[in-house]
Amino acid sequence: AVETVVFEMFYLFVGFNMLKFLDRKDLKVLFKTFIILVSILNVLTVAIYFLLRLDNICEMREIYRFINDYTLYKRYPYSALYTNPNYAGIVTGISFLMSISILKKRGVLFWCFTAFSMWFIYFQRCRSAQFALFVCLLCYLFNVSFKKVKAKYIMYAILMLSLTVSVGISMFAYSHSQKQSDILNMTEVETKINSVSSNRYLIWKLD
Repeated sequence: AVETVVFEMFYLFVGFNMLKFLDRKDLKVLFKTFIILVSILNVLTVAIYFLLRLDNICEMREIYRFINDYTLYKRYPYSALYTNPNYAGIVTGISFLMSISILKKRGVLFWCFTAFSMWFIYFQRCRSAQFALFVCLLCYLFNVSFKKVKAKYIMYAILMLSLTVSVGISMFAYSHSQKQSDILNMTEVETKINSVSSNRYLIWKLD
């Protein structure tokens, strides 16, 4: 868990400094490219999932063998072209937020993309991505409704809140994993945290 936080902070720093040197036109090209790539991956991911559920798929031996050998279908059937469902949900949520920021004229294509993205995140069963997207949309609506409040202040507040919660849970997990017997034997409070976090709390304890 610690290395994840470190790497994410590094990527945020690199990304922020790269984006500072791009004008709005270059940024739109970058965002559109990302949206297109994610959309292609998502469509192929869904196609693989339903393709391998056809009754006669075993007769298509070459296709069946190729998918099983070169994708993660065996481990993650819902997100065969991603490392895991969480990653699939997160990048889809990011691409959706990018589409909101650059597409001012929202026609049929935008709403089809929106509907598919929302369904895909649900299809991945990724609660963390669903919750993150919900929070982002709330912040977007808040920023639109109260334009006097600068977006960067909202971002700072969310980052500080996220950091505080992460540090708090980390310290709590650390304090309840000093003994070998405490690692897997969770208290009632720990069990509730683990359930809400989709078993991520246990992963943090084991780390």
